[in-house]
Amino acid sequence: MHSYFRHSLIALQLARRYYALVIMGKYSKKLMVLFVDSDERSLALYRAVSLDEGIDCATADSAEAAMETLKANRPDSIILDMHLPGISGLAFCLRLKNARLTKGIPIGIILSRPEDKMQIGSLSLSADELLYKPLTPVDLKARLRNLLGLSHKAPPSA
Repeated sequence: MHSYFRHSLIALQLARRYYALVIMGKYSKKLMVLFVDSDERSLALYRAVSLDEGIDCATADSAEAAMETLKANRPDSIILDMHLPGISGLAFCLRLKNARLTKGIPIGIILSRPEDKMQIGSLSLSADELLYKPLTPVDLKARLRNLLGLSHKAPPSA
């Protein structure tokens, strides 16, 4: 019995170290999030919150710009608006979830219109997190931490 408790204590200590190092971002690789939104004011808020949290961020104002960014960088998480120019956030999310390049990256979708709520069932099947406008910095920080935690639960698919 004594050995069991000692091993449990060691496992608990290792889990705490993992949480401090990976989930809280206190390790050598800086975490990075890609925000996709056509509204420049929203992108400015996302940048400010990311900087405040010590998280690198890239921004894109369309799905095409996001794909170009993704060719150069693999973010730890992606947060995109439901209403993008030329493509719905849901369609873009599904494309990202099925693409070899982005498979396994946690994705959050931001909802802003009442009719978006009609699609929550479809969204919950494709997105890892649903966010609702207006976003407060506190809410965005919590959702960022959750998505970044998801990105480190399983190794990325190759």
